[in-house]
Amino acid sequence: MLGRVVGAWACVFLLVGGVGAQPPGAGGVASEGDEAPVEGAETADGSGEDAESSPTGEDAAAADEAPAPPTERPRPLAITISAAASMGAYEAGYLHYLVEALRPAREQVELRALVGTSAGCINALLGALATCAEPTPAPTESLFWQSWMPIGADRLHDPEQVDGIHVFTRDQFDVATAAVERRFRGGLEPGCEVLVGASVTRVRPETLPGGDLLAMPRMTERFLLRVTGRGANRTPAVANHRPPHLRALALPRLAVDGPTADPFGALRKLVYASSAFPGGFAPQAVRYCPGTDEADAPCTPEEARVAPFLDGGVFDSHPVGLATWALRDGGADALPEDALLLLVNPVLRSYPAPLEGPLAQDGANGPGGEGPELPDTMLPYAAAVLEGFGYSAMTIGLQEALAHEPALRERLFMSRLDQPPASDPLSMFLGFFEERFRRYDFYLGMVHARRALDTARGHEAVHGDLDAAVPLEERVDVSGPGWRPYHCLRAIFDGVGDADALCAGDALAPYRALAATSRDRIYDACQPERVGSDPARRRLAERHPDCARALRGEAPPDAGARWARGEDEAELAWIFRRMGHHGLRFPDLGVDEPDGEAAYVAFRHRIAAMATDLAGEQGLLTPLARVIAQTTADELAYVPERHDLYLQLGGVVGELGWSFTGRGVPRLRGTFALEARGTASLLSAEPSWIGVAPLLGFEVELGAPLNGALQLRTGLRGGYVFSSRDDFGGGECADPQDRSRPCSRAVFQATATAIAAHLVRVALVAEWVPPFRDDERALWSVRPEIGVQYFWD
Repeated sequence: MLGRVVGAWACVFLLVGGVGAQPPGAGGVASEGDEAPVEGAETADGSGEDAESSPTGEDAAAADEAPAPPTERPRPLAITISAAASMGAYEAGYLHYLVEALRPAREQVELRALVGTSAGCINALLGALATCAEPTPAPTESLFWQSWMPIGADRLHDPEQVDGIHVFTRDQFDVATAAVERRFRGGLEPGCEVLVGASVTRVRPETLPGGDLLAMPRMTERFLLRVTGRGANRTPAVANHRPPHLRALALPRLAVDGPTADPFGALRKLVYASSAFPGGFAPQAVRYCPGTDEADAPCTPEEARVAPFLDGGVFDSHPVGLATWALRDGGADALPEDALLLLVNPVLRSYPAPLEGPLAQDGANGPGGEGPELPDTMLPYAAAVLEGFGYSAMTIGLQEALAHEPALRERLFMSRLDQPPASDPLSMFLGFFEERFRRYDFYLGMVHARRALDTARGHEAVHGDLDAAVPLEERVDVSGPGWRPYHCLRAIFDGVGDADALCAGDALAPYRALAATSRDRIYDACQPERVGSDPARRRLAERHPDCARALRGEAPPDAGARWARGEDEAELAWIFRRMGHHGLRFPDLGVDEPDGEAAYVAFRHRIAAMATDLAGEQGLLTPLARVIAQTTADELAYVPERHDLYLQLGGVVGELGWSFTGRGVPRLRGTFALEARGTASLLSAEPSWIGVAPLLGFEVELGAPLNGALQLRTGLRGGYVFSSRDDFGGGECADPQDRSRPCSRAVFQATATAIAAHLVRVALVAEWVPPFRDDERALWSVRPEIGVQYFWD
């Protein structure tokens, strides 16, 4: 329990589980087909039924009765892309395949709008440009690939550019967006028009006008812009989209009008703001004009306001509502009857998420249930409430859209994860630490998009309008090297072709290893004790082939003897161990051998370095921030700090010490201390004396319970007391038998030390002072000491 509380506060500090992080299944809307009606949102434990390419609705019949689309124009389609952190690479692969596959079906289905939050906002802009640009079916030549592959933590983290509120720099984003800007300024297909929507969060709320009684603070803002191609070598037109029904909503306008405006620069700022998760990236100053009901009100840079904005996923991870606004024509009060919407939400799974954390219910709220068990102390209770509040807040946009658009349930399609992406752990941030994770996820997104397309083309609600959207393999050359990982993953997961042949070679070894690890993770998640007893969760598990086999007690293929996660083994540590078992190397983490455990430690050190850099910029709060940073890293894997500088007091002794270790033997530490003795006699009527004792020795760390929040050490040391009684060893000792004021002599000590939260030290020191002169007696004592320490690596 303490680990969860510390972890929650650590995530607040480092935002490792920050914006874009969602609980498994959070915000998902899934249908259970003919078995049960849907209440509009998937259960918090991820127990919703099949969601891929099945419209949400009260039952399957509602979709069958959907009206046939009109023939005078294409059916409008809007795609919403959720916040996803490094799983934006998965979204990018999904969208790349979908955008290219939809090209032949433009006369039947028009991709009208792409809206997104955080990583989803980046992909929304990329998707809009790809829709109106020349076809680029080769995965590695797409804007999606070129934008996401360079975005790694090793390039985002520059210790020289860390400041008090962010740990990452945008320099690498600037490099990646240079290619996007070239595509933009090179021109788009003439007449091609796409709406781009973004959700952002104000750093400080703005009070809406409406008088004293109606004035309300607002932090979430939504922008909707129209991008129109004007042909080759002509910059596309960018305008704020403001039909009558949106003018009443007072949406802010981006400063894209006038001769001094830089439309792409404004879009880039908006995208940077939407993806600026707190603690990771600095807020972005965006030029905008307040909303107005005037029909043709421009927004120029000269008249615009400037305000800092950050990640839209704080309150709106799934901006489906913005997508519905984009699809309304003119002053329509409702969605067009033939509208289609797709939510690319990379946390909705086709198998149950493990019952873990404060969202674990296991049917406790079902019929006859007694409700979830609540923590019985304040800190765990507060952590659970705050965690649940954060997850709920991020789905506000989706909840509002479902409440205000009754027809949405019948028209909203959802992506689905049949296999977990490599970037999924650590609240979807893991992919930033290894490019091989992002590459795998990109192709996995393509595989899942192909499945979704196959299912949607045959769905009753689509009325055959996607017949022309044939899979890419059936109309373009997919024999190049950039397609090999796609064919490999389809062979492994869908049984299309010979996996041994299609996945052969060293170049595909990382994909084989990560695919095997994905399968291991499904078997782990679907262990009977993790699925629980809830009937809906068990039905969902039984429908997934690998999950069903795990429920029957089977092991994954080629799993080895130690495949199962240990009872006390952290999930992320286990995932790294399994990746190493399957032969994955980790070059971005500096581990060139298939050693998952070494890679996990290297990953932990990378997190610790980032957290420590951020902590060092907190001014007077730096010592406390360093403790939180170290605790954050220790939640992943405890590693003893290399250096401790401490001050301890006990009885008549004060001690300034240094404890140090090397990377090779972290549990064995050298120690040096300087003791001051007798200083209290200087402030009393007793005969005064002082002594100084340098001590050398060693410590052994016995253990580190609570993920290093408590460290237990024992040691031996020896030294020499230089006493003022004999001129610090240079004169005669006048009274060798005086036990309260000893003369200079050797001293030996045994220590037992407990260190709490890397800050507070409590020690027990057993001391023996052997006789050195005639008439001297051996002295011994046992004394407690207490102090504080400062640590560094």
